[in-house]
Amino acid sequence: MKIASNLSAVIDINEKELNVIAFEDTYQCNEFIRNLLNYLCSKEDGDDLFSELIDEDISTVNVKSFHSIVINCGTLDLISEKQMKDALLKRIEHDCMGSEDIGKVYEKIEREIGRLTSLVKINDEQYQIELDETQLQFKQFLKLFKIDVHNDFSNLNAVQARKACIDLLMDKKKENILFLLFPEANLGVRDMKSFLDLVRSYDMTTIIVTNHPYFMLEADNLALSKQNMTLFDINQVREELKAMFPEDTIDAKVIKQIAINEFTANPIIKDERYIKFINEY
Repeated sequence: MKIASNLSAVIDINEKELNVIAFEDTYQCNEFIRNLLNYLCSKEDGDDLFSELIDEDISTVNVKSFHSIVINCGTLDLISEKQMKDALLKRIEHDCMGSEDIGKVYEKIEREIGRLTSLVKINDEQYQIELDETQLQFKQFLKLFKIDVHNDFSNLNAVQARKACIDLLMDKKKENILFLLFPEANLGVRDMKSFLDLVRSYDMTTIIVTNHPYFMLEADNLALSKQNMTLFDINQVREELKAMFPEDTIDAKVIKQIAINEFTANPIIKDERYIKFINEY
C-alpha cells in the first residue's frame, strides 16, 4: 500500500507498522492533510482526490474497504468532538441493548412517557393542544443525559483520552487504519513514549504526520518529504555510513538520526563539549 499525492512523491506504507511522514514545507504539509481527509471522507473514488491510498497496481484503495480512525491530536478536548460523542452513544446503545435489566427499565420508561403524553395538554374554548405519542428511540433517549468520561472520577490525561477515542472508533468487522495528526501536540515529553507504546499495542497500520524528531526517530517506516516534492534518500545515508565504517554494524536509529538532522538542517546537538560530556557521563 502507498500514498499518492500531488504534494509529494509516492510514499510507501507498511501494513501493521508505524509509518511516519514529515514535510519540509508547511503549506505542502497542510494541503496534504486536507486532501487526505477529503479522501477518507469521500463516498466514491474520483479524479479530484489529490492524496489517496493506492495499491500495488496504482489503483485507488476504496475507502469502503477499510475503516479509518483519524485523531487530530491538536484538539485539546478530544472527547467533546462530534465523532467521539457519536461513537460514545453508539457504544453505550450497543452495550445497553444487550442487557435484559436495562431493557425492562426502558420499557417501563416508554410506558410512562406514553402516559405523560396523554396528560399534557392545553384546553381552550376555541382549540386544544395535545402531544402526539411518538416512538422514543433509545439513542434519542441517551442524548437527554450528560456523559462523563473519567478515570476514577479524575479528568483523563491526553494519553488516556486518545486511548478512549481509538477504542470507541475501532470497527470490529473491517481493517482499521489509524491516522494521527501531530501526536506531539498536548503531550509532555515523557508521555511521548507511553503514547507510542499504546499505539503499537493495537497492532494496526498507523500513519502519522508530525514535525517532531522523536516520532520520526521511532518510526518503522519514515518518509521525509522535501519542498521539491521528492523524498529524502535515507538509503543513501545508509550506504555512505557503510562505506565510511565498513567494519561496524550500522544502527538503524543512527541512520534515521543523521537523516533527520540533514532533513531539518537543524541538528539538536552542535556543541562538541556537550557531546563529549554526554558520552563520558
